[in-house]
Amino acid sequence: MSGLPMSALAVTLAGCVEEYRSRRVPLVILRERAYAVHPWLYGDLDARTRLRESFDELVAAGTVRMPAPHSKKGWDVSMSPPLPAWVAKAIPPAEVATVGSGRRIYPDWLEAAATVASRNDEFELLNRLADWRRNGPDLMTVPIEERSLELFGDEKALGQRMGSRLFASGALTLEALGCHRTPLPLPSRHIAGNLPTRLLVCENSAAYYSMIKAAQALPPGDRPDLHVAFGVGNQFSVGHAEIAFLDPVPVKALYCGDLDMAGIQIAARAAQAIAGDLPLRPAVAHYEWMLEHGIRQRDRSGRENADLAQLLGWFPAALRPRVLKLLTTGMRISQETVGLQALTRNPELIRGL
Repeated sequence: MSGLPMSALAVTLAGCVEEYRSRRVPLVILRERAYAVHPWLYGDLDARTRLRESFDELVAAGTVRMPAPHSKKGWDVSMSPPLPAWVAKAIPPAEVATVGSGRRIYPDWLEAAATVASRNDEFELLNRLADWRRNGPDLMTVPIEERSLELFGDEKALGQRMGSRLFASGALTLEALGCHRTPLPLPSRHIAGNLPTRLLVCENSAAYYSMIKAAQALPPGDRPDLHVAFGVGNQFSVGHAEIAFLDPVPVKALYCGDLDMAGIQIAARAAQAIAGDLPLRPAVAHYEWMLEHGIRQRDRSGRENADLAQLLGWFPAALRPRVLKLLTTGMRISQETVGLQALTRNPELIRGL
């Protein structure tokens, strides 16, 4: 197992693997997390190579395993270098212990980690954590960077350990350390109007600015009290936790994005993730407008293997047949259909929110 520190991108992917509920994590999930946390990848011609190098780092660290080299379904070979269609959480066999005086009796909350640990560096970490808790710290739940600074004098040190087997095995958790990853920022604008407050998340930047401009042009008494948020494409599927910080608190959350495999998958995944908080619903009138007035384009979003039944389940029953017809014919409709002209000439698209 490599003792070298991992790159920031590898650390991000390791965190995604750790948080994913199933042992096997699909490439689409890993790629979306990588681009959300490291948006510079969008303009990097070597982004695919950097992803592959990061996967190789995780394999070298013993955090994951990749499909067999000659697996026909295990690799995305559409471009070079090939990327794994999935990675699986790897819990490596215990190594021959080289520990001496570093090992000791640990408190209950570290017992599971002590069972997994076998190397000096792992026991040194457990010793540090045991001493920290014994000294009676304030266990207010704080961002991981703040806890890392407290523990190691380095705000990045804890994040760099997230790919280690103590965390990957579940023996150590952020909850036990009283910290958490912070949600990605959700750009939003509040437009005062008639209560209660609603939230509309727009997948694309043009739709975000057009909605703000059109809503602001309406008299305050003729529009809903509204947060308009920019979902930043696929970032929203991991950045939705920021909704909890909106003021005033919305009582209704709506979403509108591209009518294609990728856009609907982003919305459906986010809706599933926040189902227990504020249910995310489609902005039905906007999608109806898109289906009625939108320009059909070939869908090149690369989600041919998406679960259509799951995606369609996010829409109300009345919309599903039309959305299904669009998707099964390989076409898409851009969210920009509901642009500034449409919103200005048809203010009911805003009032109806």
